[in-house]
Amino acid sequence: MKNEKANHPSYDQLSVEQVRDLCLLYKQGGFDSEAKLYLAELGIGFTPKMWREWLKNEAFADDIDAFREYARAFWERTLRENIGNKAFNLPAWYKAVQHRWDEYAEKPAPLVQQNTVIQAGEKTVANILEKMWQDYENSRKMDVPARVISKGGIAAVTLSKADYEGIGS
Repeated sequence: MKNEKANHPSYDQLSVEQVRDLCLLYKQGGFDSEAKLYLAELGIGFTPKMWREWLKNEAFADDIDAFREYARAFWERTLRENIGNKAFNLPAWYKAVQHRWDEYAEKPAPLVQQNTVIQAGEKTVANILEKMWQDYENSRKMDVPARVISKGGIAAVTLSKADYEGIGS
C-alpha cells in the first residue's frame, strides 16, 4: 500500500500566493469550511483528514488562529459599521457568528424545575397559590430568576434547583 502522505503536500509546500489567498479569504469573513474548499480547489487532493494533520503543524495552526481572528474582526467591524443602518440584517449577522464563536452562541440558562411542595393539610387552591406566590416573592428578594407559568388554570413557579434551595435560609 502506498504511503498516503506522499500524495499530499504539506502546508509548508504551499506557495506564498496560496497562503496569501487563504489569509484574504478569512479577512473577508470566511471561515474553515471555505478554507477547506479553497484548498480542495487547488487540486492538491485535499481531504478533511489532511486538514487535521496540518493543524498538528505549528506554522499552520498559528496561521489559522491568526486568520480566524481576521475573520472575527471582519464580522465585528461589519456589526459596528452597520449598527445604525435600518437595512442591516442583524438576525443574519447573528446566525453567521453564533456558531463560530462561543460568546455569540445562544446558551440557555440551566433550569431544573423545582415544584412547590404543599403539605397534606394545605389542599385548598388559595393555600397552594399563596405558597407559590411566597416562593416567587422570596426569589425576587434574593434577585433570583423565577417564572410564574400558567396554563389551563394551573400555575407554577420555576426556579433553578440551586436558587430554590437558598430560599428561606
